Amino acid sequence: MKKSLALALCLLLLSGCGWKGGPAGRSGTPARNYTRRDIGDVSTLVWEGREYIPFCVVSKADRGALLGYVDGDRDEQVHAYLDLPPEEWIVSSLTMDAGAILMKERHVTDIPEGLTAEYPQI
Repeated sequence: MKKSLALALCLLLLSGCGWKGGPAGRSGTPARNYTRRDIGDVSTLVWEGREYIPFCVVSKADRGALLGYVDGDRDEQVHAYLDLPPEEWIVSSLTMDAGAILMKERHVTDIPEGLTAEYPQI
């Protein structure tokens, strides 16, 4: 009886702390592996035929769900951006850096209100 109670308590604590399987890669969903591609002075990220180009600097607070990593480096994370579709917009950030870069898929032309390109659009 004590073992059952202890197990139930552990499960309750895990669910109470908001544990939902964790970020990509721990919940059974494999983490996406974005690949860096350098084009002159600009680095892009590529995933499943989509190429994301730097658009502007954003706050890390605007990051959504963790989607994956760049070249397998867990210190270079890729997140969704607010509620925008990750097929069009992603956020790239380093764990030890304060800022983050909003990146748009190369073919996206519909720019949300309030966003302005700060990088050359290649």
